[in-house]
This record gives sequence, C-alpha cells and structure tokens, in this order.
Amino acid sequence: MAITSPKKGWLQVNDRLCRMLGYSREELLGLSWEQLTQSDDLQADLAQFERLLSGAIDEYSLKKRLLHKDGAIVWTELSIGCVRLADGTVDYVLALAVDITEGQRAVEDLQLTQSCIDRLAMGVFRIDEGGKILYVNVRACESLGYSRDELLAMTVFDIDPVMAPEEWLEHRRKIRAQGAGTIESRHQRKDGSTFPVEITINYFQYGEERFTFSFATDISERRLAEQTLRESEEQYRTLVSNLPGVAYRCLNDARWTMLFFSDEIERLTGYPAGDFIDSAIRSYASIIHPDDRAMVDRAVQAGIMARQPFAMEYRLIGADGITIWVHEKGQGIFDPTGTLLWLDGVIVDITRYIRAEEEKRILQTQLLQSQKMESVGRLAGGVAHDFNNMLQAILGYSDLSLAQLETTSPVHEGLVEIRKAAMRSADLTRQLLAFARKQTVNPKVLDLNATVASMLKMLQRLIGENIDLAWLPGHDLHPVKMDPSQLDQILANLTVNGRDAIGDDTGKITIETANISLDTTYCADHPGSLAGQYVMLAVTDNGCGMDRETLAQIFEPFFTTKEQGQGTGLGLSTVYGIVKQNSGYVDVASEPGQGTTFRIYLPSFASETVATETSPTEKPAGGTETVLLVEDETALLSLGKIILQRLGYTVLTADTPGAALQLVRNHAGEIHLLITDMVMPEMNGRELAQQLSVLCPAMRCLYMSGYTADVIAHHGVLNPGIHFIQKPFSMDNLARAIQETLRGKKENQ
Repeated sequence: MAITSPKKGWLQVNDRLCRMLGYSREELLGLSWEQLTQSDDLQADLAQFERLLSGAIDEYSLKKRLLHKDGAIVWTELSIGCVRLADGTVDYVLALAVDITEGQRAVEDLQLTQSCIDRLAMGVFRIDEGGKILYVNVRACESLGYSRDELLAMTVFDIDPVMAPEEWLEHRRKIRAQGAGTIESRHQRKDGSTFPVEITINYFQYGEERFTFSFATDISERRLAEQTLRESEEQYRTLVSNLPGVAYRCLNDARWTMLFFSDEIERLTGYPAGDFIDSAIRSYASIIHPDDRAMVDRAVQAGIMARQPFAMEYRLIGADGITIWVHEKGQGIFDPTGTLLWLDGVIVDITRYIRAEEEKRILQTQLLQSQKMESVGRLAGGVAHDFNNMLQAILGYSDLSLAQLETTSPVHEGLVEIRKAAMRSADLTRQLLAFARKQTVNPKVLDLNATVASMLKMLQRLIGENIDLAWLPGHDLHPVKMDPSQLDQILANLTVNGRDAIGDDTGKITIETANISLDTTYCADHPGSLAGQYVMLAVTDNGCGMDRETLAQIFEPFFTTKEQGQGTGLGLSTVYGIVKQNSGYVDVASEPGQGTTFRIYLPSFASETVATETSPTEKPAGGTETVLLVEDETALLSLGKIILQRLGYTVLTADTPGAALQLVRNHAGEIHLLITDMVMPEMNGRELAQQLSVLCPAMRCLYMSGYTADVIAHHGVLNPGIHFIQKPFSMDNLARAIQETLRGKKENQ
C-alpha cells in the first residue's frame, strides 16, 4: 500500500510494496510513481489519475505493470482512491497494489497455448463422454466451415456421418482402456462435402469430469498420394509383367539374395518368385549352372568396380532339370557416399536363340558334310563304272583261268592272289558308293535278330578269339527293311572297328537290339534324328574310346586313326552312308578309356511280313536258254560270251544298243534273256529293254552296272521287279542271277 501526493510523489509506502518492487523505503520515497510505471501502461494510468484529480471520479482500478528495481515487470492490480479537502481538492491519494504476476503469467501461458492450438494444421476437439463438442480450435472451424459457436452447439455425430453412436462408444471404451488411440473416418463440412481424416484420440479425467481431446488430420492429400502410388505401382507391375524377361533387385552377396523378383521367373524356371525373396526357400545362385557361377560373379564384380552396367550370358537349371540359356544385364545402385546398396537388372530367356545358333552351326556342318559326300559321290560315280569294268575283266578272266587249272599248277596261287586283289578293290569301290549313297540295293523286310544271329560265327572269326562277342537280342523285335548285304557291311565295319580299339588285349564287343521310340525331346537334342518308331542296333566295345575331337571326324571319308596301310578311312563312312540311305540315324557315345557305343536306329516296319530266304546252291547250274548280251566294252563283251557259253547258254552279242535292236529283228528264234549294261552310247539299258520288249514280249531282262543308275533305281533302291547284278561279279554270282531272273516274274517294262 502507498500514499502519494497529487503531485505523484510518494508520501508513504509500506514494507510489502518495498519488497514487491525491490527497493528500500528511502529509495522508493525518492521516486515518483511515474518512474516505476511501465511506459506502455503510463498513458492509461495518467488519464485515469487526471479524472480523479478533476473530481470526475473518486476512485478507479486497473491492471498495471510496475518496474522492479532489477528491471523485471511486476503485474499489479491497483485500486486508487483519494481524500479531498473541504473545497473539494485532493489532499492525498491512497493506492492499494496487489501483486498478480504469477496469475498473469498463467493467463499469458494459457493464451499462448490457445494461440498455438489455433495455429495447428489439424482440427482439435474436446468432446465429452456423450459426444458433445466442448472445444474446437480455429483449424477445426476452417476445415468444417462452421463458426466456433456453431460447432460448440453440435455433437461429434453431426460432423462424422460415418460414426454411429454405438461405434463411438466402442472406440471410447478401447481408448479409455488404452489411454489413447488412432482411427480413420470421414468429416462432413457445412456444405455437405466430406473428406477423409485420421483422428488421434487421448482420454482425460479431471476430477469427476471425463472427456477426450481429438486431433483430426485431413488426409485427403495422403489418400490421393496413396492412390497415385497404387496406380503407379500397378503401372509398374504391368510394365514389369510385360517385359520380355525377369526384372530383379538383389544384394551383392554370395547367394544373390533377392529383394524383388518379377513373376516371370516362375514361367522361366518353374520356381515361384517368393522362393527367392530373402532366399526364403532357395537362392538364385543355386540355380545357376555350376560351370557358369564363377563367370557370372566375375562379370558382376567387374561392373561394380567400374561403376558400369554388366552383361553376360549363362545357363540356369530349371525346376524340371532342363538347361535354360539367359542373357542378364544389370548395374549396381549406389548411395551418395558411394556405398553399394543393391543390384538392379533384367534377365532374358535366350534359349531359343542359342538353340537356333546351334542348329545353324549343325546345319552348316551337315551342309559341309553333304557337300563332301556329294563330292565323293561324284568321284565314286565317275570312276566306278570304268574301274568296275576293269575289275570285272580281271575277276572274270581269273575265274575262267582258275576253272581250267589244277590247284597244283604253279600259276594257281598267283591267280588266286590276283582274284583276291580284284575283290578287295571291288570292296573299296563299293564302300565309296555306300558312303555316297550311290550303291544299288535291293531292300527286304528282315528279322534283325535272325539276321544278326546268322552272322555271329563269321563276325567271331573276323575279330579273333581273344575278344568275347556278346549277343543281346531284344524281345518282340519289329522288322526292318534294308538290303541284307548292307547289314553285313554295318556289322563287319563296326565289329572290326571295335576290335582295333581293343588292340592286342582281351576285350569284349556286345551286339544288342531293341525297339525304341524317339520323341520330339530327344530329337531336339539330337539334330538329324526324326521322331518315330525305330529298331536299335547297338555295337559296344570296351576299347580305348575316343575324345571329342576324334568323335567329330569319325564319319569323314578317308579319316582314320590307324597307322598308314592299316585302314582306308571308309569303314565308318560306309556305315554312315548306309544308315542314311535307309532313313535311319546313328548316334555315338565314347570317352577316352571308357570304350565306344554305336547306336543305329532303323525305321520300324512292324506292319510288314519278314521275307523268307532260299539258301543258294553250292554251285549254281547253267542253262540252255538263248541269252542276248549287250556291252559296249569289247573286252567285257568277249569275256561275258565265254562265261555264258561255259555255263551252257546260247549267246548272242552286241556292242551297241542299235546293233542289239538290229540283231533281234533279224533273229528267227526265241531270245529268253537280255543281259545289258546300263551305261552305253545311244541309249541306256532300260530304254533298250523297253524297245526290245516290243519285239520279244516274253524276254526277261538282267541289268548290270558298275554304279547306281537312277533309270532302274530311286536313290539307289531298286524299283520293284528289277533284276540287277553289280559289277564286278564272279562267275557263280552271274549264274545265280541268271537263274533268279529266268525263274522270277517278268518286269513290267
């Protein structure tokens, strides 16, 4: 309390005021109250004081900030009154000051809090247990379009059309138990529009009063962002799903742990994408072909070190065990500090392209092989006719000479060797023709088991007693169709090849047969084969085996691993040519030191009947029929006449087709058989036989030639009803061929 004069000086102050302002009594009495008033409050105070002095008022009250000695503000509640003299002038002024600093600070704090709440970007609601709104901030009013008074007259159900009273009670129950909680709902504006909100609710109890403070955040932008994100992710998934490959994100660890894998990986490998995420069931590294893993790792690490994209081709092993070729391109993703985060990339299936390249390579190889065969074929065809004619002369005159000599004759042994040399030369020519598929054949439906069984003794003598020959015939074997002499060539060549692989040691050669079905999967991995039913003929030896380089050349003409003078290099070429001529397929499996297996697949003729063979007589007899021999080689014409006469036939000869036609026109008697060479001037043997058949309808025809003539054969296979003998032939073979032709049905010329 203080007493001041009308001049505003202190007349008396109590101790409480001194302590309130921090001054001693003497200090305070030396100051005017104007000096102790905060400047912002001075004008209002002076105005009231002047009114008091003028008599307009007798007292007034106001809040006033006084200055503490240390400069701090002291908030006071002042009550001012005056004592007047008889004339009405003011004698002194009495002031009562109450320190309200603490209360004022609390009010200021509350006002600050209120201001902060109003400035929040979310709506704030105080709601009682019944749902009535007790308080809202400015943001709540702005977002809903209501005034504060309008909202304070409403309940939570008025602004939340989604929330039912029972649902509100359930939320309150849970929040009361937990103290706080968050829900999502919708708020309705005054104009009727709604927007999504996320509401955080806090439960309070103050005395008997229970209420909640709710903070409602407009999440429209978040929902829009989420929708945009979902649409973006959907577009990304659509893009990824339509990629011509597998998109991935993985760690650069030993397992290539996947963080993301597109669903295309399941179509590619048969494994679901989820199997690889965090290596849950299997790692990506585990399905990379073992031979390619080190290469893949080197390529990836090199790209990471160079901060460049990496790319490589390698193999995967699918769930079905099938090898898949892929092309991968990716790159490392780094953070701003240069730390590798992960790898992103795409894996594309290139299996069909790799197979196409392989097929192209194989086709190029096959084309080269075909060109080689064609070259050999042209060579063989060009020389076979003349060469076989010369061999025919050597062989024929050897047979005639040996027939007239005793075995004790000094020249007998020499003639035998000459004959053997001629036969070996004929075999060499025959092998060339077989490889080039120009050998004339007379296919028959055969029981392969019976045919092989009949050859076993001969084959055993061929390979020697030190080698065990095992025979494993298949059950219920289907028939095949081929020339029996070709089967002889195949088995002889393969068993001799096996014998040479075994060498001087003891060993084993196994011949086996079986019915086999080749499917498309097998054919895809074995170019040159065709799907279908086959009869397999396999020849296996336990000899030295072959490496890959040798395997790639074994069917090349004149290729041999034998020493000079021990092989012509045509044995396996002959086998290859015969198999191809019979629409078959040959497969070879061999490893160094592990022996070799040749598997020959001949088409099955299950629906046809096996031909019955008649055993030839020891010495075929001659005859008394009249034979017309047409041969443009003078030496062979003379030789043939002698041989036919020796066999008892009446012989007419002609050295040209024209001479033969003239001879027949002038001949009065019957001519039973025409024996003609196929390749002659003027016309070929077939054309001659057709013209002569008009003059002698009952005459039979036997063709002879040194190589295939397509006028009587299709791709080397004799046309039905044709009788043919291959030059060079022995006297016995000619006698037998004449008898078969005379007994057989006449060709429909």
